Amino acid sequence: MRDFLIVKKTMVGFAILLSAATAHSEGSRLTDEQLDELPRSTKKLILQIRDVMNNGGRGIKVVSFKDSDYKFAITAIYHGATDEPSMHLANISSDGDGASISFKIYRKCNVTRREESLLNRVIRVDGTNISTVVGCGTEPGKPSMTQEVFLLKTPAGRDYVYKQFAENPFVFVDFGGGEIPFDTDGFDEIWKRTNEPAL
Repeated sequence: MRDFLIVKKTMVGFAILLSAATAHSEGSRLTDEQLDELPRSTKKLILQIRDVMNNGGRGIKVVSFKDSDYKFAITAIYHGATDEPSMHLANISSDGDGASISFKIYRKCNVTRREESLLNRVIRVDGTNISTVVGCGTEPGKPSMTQEVFLLKTPAGRDYVYKQFAENPFVFVDFGGGEIPFDTDGFDEIWKRTNEPAL
């Protein structure tokens, strides 16, 4: 419940700023030469924002781990002029044996009642297939709000995803409907803190 309220508060605050940022970015587009000087993932994000806006959307808002007070990274994509954004979250957690990355998508889904009901699904992280298991749950205290949760299935997948988040300003994850950018600022700090052994 607390994470949902932080997500909602963060998204409302940034939604207000989005219109001004969108207007500003339209007026001050970077040249191709300027784009070429940026890190590859930053350039890719800028081009993706332009694509969303050129197709009638309001843009993409990314909130980094640092900007969420080291809780998660979240991305909202405003495809239409007035629609509610699709919201995707990257989360760092630990089961006591070290840190791991998982993903959530806030959308309607059928709630998973048993572990046997989890689905195997391949997602793509920066162009590489990653095995996951997927279930659907409700937000604590909000039974009408459902979310798909993607857990990385293999150690090789976890190592690869960790490396992408540790080495790039933005990481792009495709859950099957197009790439979602995540801002990695603050990732190292939350990873180190979460990866510490539990007593």
